[in-house]
Amino acid sequence: MGSACSCCKKAEKQSLHPLEQSGTLSYIESEISERPTKGEPDRRKTPLIRRKPDNQSIRTKSPPILPEKHDFQRFTKHAFSSFDPLKLVDGYLNEPLVTLEEALQPFRDHIDRLSYNIKEAKTKCYYPTQHNLTRDESAAIYIYTMKWGSYCVYDHLQAAWSSENRSQMKPWFKYLKLLKSALNKLPDSNEEVWQGIPHNEMVIENIKSNSSRLYSCLGSCLSDPNQIKLYLQKNLNQKIILIAYTNGKAKLIRDYTASSLNEYILEPGVKLGISQLKDYLLQSDMKPSESAFNEHILQSSMKLGKSNFNEVYDLNTMTIHLVARQSKLALTIILFSSLCLSLHNLLNENATD
Repeated sequence: MGSACSCCKKAEKQSLHPLEQSGTLSYIESEISERPTKGEPDRRKTPLIRRKPDNQSIRTKSPPILPEKHDFQRFTKHAFSSFDPLKLVDGYLNEPLVTLEEALQPFRDHIDRLSYNIKEAKTKCYYPTQHNLTRDESAAIYIYTMKWGSYCVYDHLQAAWSSENRSQMKPWFKYLKLLKSALNKLPDSNEEVWQGIPHNEMVIENIKSNSSRLYSCLGSCLSDPNQIKLYLQKNLNQKIILIAYTNGKAKLIRDYTASSLNEYILEPGVKLGISQLKDYLLQSDMKPSESAFNEHILQSSMKLGKSNFNEVYDLNTMTIHLVARQSKLALTIILFSSLCLSLHNLLNENATD
């Protein structure tokens, strides 16, 4: 066979590496046919040279992972009741501390993939911790914030609370004891914490009619109400209610959760009173810039705490502020006010004399 012409050789050379045309790889062969002299490197064939295509952009830092939609669902169920929830679980503190597997044993046939998710919780939970939680205690908080399927630990537990039926709460006693043991090791928070719900006249009437006997329930809250507000407005597109809790024994569990949110757990059984109830209503015959707002304040003498919510007169938002009725802060302010009043009366009497 005769030797191929120079054109064929060139075509054969280009067909060796089709990626070269894309700019991803460059393979260069030397035209030198002689062997290198002693002491010189072999330059007849260079190694593969990797280079970025000219049109490839430089990768930037990944944006933060946004919370999943289901993460916010825990914060859209109000955590107060006119019925003391501790009556449903009276005696649960007498239960022994057990492992998470034992604590949730009664629900193995009722909660889908429970065994698998218990292992996940114990693997991924924060441990060891600076608060000296055991692995099972830390996992008890973690699995409370996990979401899988349509009905998980949180959903089943909240359904039992809502039933106001002691027989439905009894199977939860061991888990509640483990969860309580974990929360007891975390410091109390002085933050004002928030939840949000769709506007509901029955809830408002319940608060007004039972203002002297409201109790906190086990619930999840956030320190930033605007996160909840944006979620509800985006997904409901209707009027909403934001609820604040002050001095309600909230525990910051941010490091112990399955989400990235700044989450708090509100402990059950704290007596609450209404600090403020505000409803912003636009009069139909006025422009938004000239709007007047109807503000209702109940038990204004209990107005305690400093709100971290920069309230805007939003026509679709009602805010309700609840405060612990027998908190140390309330007692301190009442005593301080009494002292000031006594001093004021004493000074007036001296001035008269």
